[in-house]
Amino acid sequence: MYKSSGIRIEELLNFDIMKNCKVLAGSGGLGRLITKVNVMEVPDILNWVEEGEFLLTTAYSMKDDLEGFKELIIHLSHKGLAGMGIKTKRYINEVPDSIIHAADELDFPLIDISYELSFSTIISKVFTEILSYEIDSRYRIEFIEDLLSNDEKKYKKALEMASYFDFDHSLKYAVGVIFLKNSYQMEQRLMSIVKKINDGIYPKVIIGNKSNKTIILYGAEKEEDDSKVKGDIKLLCDEILRYAKYKNIENIAIGIGRISSDSRELYRSYNEANRTIEYLNNYKHKKFAFFDELGIFRILSSDEIKQDLKQLYLNLLGSLIKYDKEKGTEFIDTLISYFKHSGNLKKVSEEMFTHYNTIIYRIQRIKEITGINFEDYDEKLNLQIVLKIHELIKHNE
Repeated sequence: MYKSSGIRIEELLNFDIMKNCKVLAGSGGLGRLITKVNVMEVPDILNWVEEGEFLLTTAYSMKDDLEGFKELIIHLSHKGLAGMGIKTKRYINEVPDSIIHAADELDFPLIDISYELSFSTIISKVFTEILSYEIDSRYRIEFIEDLLSNDEKKYKKALEMASYFDFDHSLKYAVGVIFLKNSYQMEQRLMSIVKKINDGIYPKVIIGNKSNKTIILYGAEKEEDDSKVKGDIKLLCDEILRYAKYKNIENIAIGIGRISSDSRELYRSYNEANRTIEYLNNYKHKKFAFFDELGIFRILSSDEIKQDLKQLYLNLLGSLIKYDKEKGTEFIDTLISYFKHSGNLKKVSEEMFTHYNTIIYRIQRIKEITGINFEDYDEKLNLQIVLKIHELIKHNE
């Protein structure tokens, strides 16, 4: 089972030290991930807390301002804290109903910490568990990278650890990559999402996290139809994207390589997943794709022919790109629109908000500058291909 750099509140409550603690409110948020623990003894704590923290308090600073306490709970939830542990029977006998109601509405967990349990014991336990998870995570990603390597030595090293990480040789696998363009905090939120979805729901899935991407090995019985497996993978990815949207994570992309029955060939599926991410980064309106459904991009993204494709691109479009830069024209954009609308100049004119006669003139000048015969099938095909290459190069600039 995958573990991220943190523990859920529900996991914390299962530890023996918490046996006399109880949930006061926010039971719907017990799946929230704790990445740190903080202690509150001053009322202006908001400037000193971070997303993912579990906040411990005796409520001393808020005992005479319970309305302010309620507002604090709301702000803490909005900042993304995991929850709060309150030691009652010391400065406040019980948490008022108004605060419990507010926490319930926000699914923000409030935990009644037993009087005899010290904060330092909780902090020590949480940090020990997080450290254990981080060590597990480092070994896990090392195993996955070795397994997906084309290096025979690394691959054999991974096989020796396969059973420890629940990798089953009798299954076939597809490799997926979840790419996230953002900060560490956003990454932690994504890990919480993936962990929540994966635990107990997809037992044949192995997940590892590296930098700003997450690698997924999706296992299935070899006898199972590939189309059925792809359907199940899509369901998993749809859930991840749905949770990501709920958590306001926008810059996310999920690419899936082809299914392989031979674990030695999984490095190909991994390569395909990364190439799919490259494709998705070019087409911002898409967040998920299978490599085998990318059409011509499967060829254009191949490392073996990238240099040849770039040379073809410069040969056919170099003069037009130079002309656009020097003269401030829009010939490349006009050409893209021309093929997008199958040569329908009226639609090109409408899309570019440009007079019809101007579009006619542009197409004529494009023919003159490039020397391409638009009546020749092969020349038109080459031009359409290099326009796709142009999209890739433009994105990577």
